[in-house]
Amino acid sequence: MKVLRYLKEEGVIRRIGAVLEPRKLGFEPVLLAFSVGGDRLEEVGSRMAGYSQVTHCYQRDGSEYNLWVVAVERKGHLDGLLRELADLEGVRRALVLKCERTYKLATTFGREGVLGPTTEKVQTSENTGGPPPLRLLRSLSDIPLARRPFLEVAEGLGMSEDEVISRIEKLVNSGLVRRFGAVLDHTKVGFSENALVLWSTGDPDELGAAFAKLPWVSHCYLRRAYAIGPHIPPSSISFCGVYTMVHARSGRELKDRISRMREVAGAEPSVFYTVRCFKKGSFEPG
Repeated sequence: MKVLRYLKEEGVIRRIGAVLEPRKLGFEPVLLAFSVGGDRLEEVGSRMAGYSQVTHCYQRDGSEYNLWVVAVERKGHLDGLLRELADLEGVRRALVLKCERTYKLATTFGREGVLGPTTEKVQTSENTGGPPPLRLLRSLSDIPLARRPFLEVAEGLGMSEDEVISRIEKLVNSGLVRRFGAVLDHTKVGFSENALVLWSTGDPDELGAAFAKLPWVSHCYLRRAYAIGPHIPPSSISFCGVYTMVHARSGRELKDRISRMREVAGAEPSVFYTVRCFKKGSFEPG
């Protein structure tokens, strides 16, 4: 317990709790790319990071699209949020990069890189016992560091410990809770360098399956790009293709890993190096 408390105080462990699947609650996660003037990047990045719907906001080099955002919003309100972000003063162009297929989603780090499933978990149809229990889900986002944490959660909700544990099991089996455990700051466990790497390919499924097996790739998706509102994207880069999130301990190792992936793909990728984090959080239902 002392070790866990120390790691949390030092920021190595961001939180211990449930990682939710937003779609199960009627929310839609989207990846967005913005072209922002260099003199406005600080202001726009800080403003976007202030939105509760924005879970991640990064400055990335590699193209005129220098601000990358993950936003999670209720499906009926998503278009309004996208237009609002795209219309912020300083934003020149904006893209929504819609996910068409998931090849890998894993954010548990080991010695060589990322551990975890190579594809999204196949969900069961088990009932969670009624409407989504939002109070319980919020309580599970960061459980207390205690010998019986679920007892403390139960007492705060007016439930029994056994009832809370039973509900958690149903939530996991239904897919609403993707996993339960420690969420780490990967930069503080040695993986300080990362890049979002885009691959244009005629056979995305074959390439996506190959990249999903690599331990240093945490995310691997097939995405299609759409302009938001009147903002027209340039033609120099095709933003449709296989997106991979590549992690490494150093810049040299990062470039070496991308080079090895280039040999697999047989093509040059577009590489967007992460240079600054404006915000890194987790989805919590509102």
